[in-house]
Amino acid sequence: LKQLEYEEYQEFQKSYFDRMFFEGAFYGGISKEDTIKLWKQVSEIIDADVFPDYLSLSKTFSFPEDGNSYLIRQKTHRHGNALLLVLEASDASLETGLIHKILSIILRSEFFETLRTKQQTAYKLHNWHEVIQEKICHCFSLQSSTHSPLDLLHRVETFLTDFSHALKKVIHPDRWEIVRNGLILSKLTQLQHIQKTEDLQLIYQKVEILSSLTYDKFIQAIEKTFCAENRKRVGILVEGKASIPFESTESSIPYLPIEKERFYK
Repeated sequence: LKQLEYEEYQEFQKSYFDRMFFEGAFYGGISKEDTIKLWKQVSEIIDADVFPDYLSLSKTFSFPEDGNSYLIRQKTHRHGNALLLVLEASDASLETGLIHKILSIILRSEFFETLRTKQQTAYKLHNWHEVIQEKICHCFSLQSSTHSPLDLLHRVETFLTDFSHALKKVIHPDRWEIVRNGLILSKLTQLQHIQKTEDLQLIYQKVEILSSLTYDKFIQAIEKTFCAENRKRVGILVEGKASIPFESTESSIPYLPIEKERFYK
């Protein structure tokens, strides 16, 4: 920076925006006409082309078909370690999506309480669910300066095993009912901001599915997610500069090492 001349900067900024692409999305209670109007205003201010298809990423994540659990190891120049664990749960549909939404809400508090509050394992940890290649997946991420990536994996696996064994105790009918009713109320609240007929129909459909969903059906679906036969898991272990020894027993589910390229098509 000390060697940079102002004239060099001026020359650079003249061509910096010569090749710029722009994409965006509008959310909330806004009409189609207002959206188009805002888009035109933004487009005039930011003089850029639409992002071309040929520059889009062509690789998509996909689990191997053999149903095994795999490990991908990565190095980083940063201090501390990290883990991302992805667990494939089921095929994606409206009903399974809502079932796993309920599970994800409950998992969030249990995951934080166990690994952050009680064990002090990581200073950053999150869990969420999303649809990947038409499959519902649960994701768990942790960053730690005191535990190795393998130790983080072992602790998450232990948490998931304990959670599945105590499933009906942790997710008792009263707690399940509160979360389900909260989702129904959330969907009904969204109706105030929806104008398109097809969006309204989708919300009503989700409310109907949630209203008819039984506790037993929910438990059966979740038991399949955590059963021993479901071994579709990918753990990405990121090891930082400081090497921390792994002092724990082996995970109950074996993982096979694999190159990250195997997961992209």
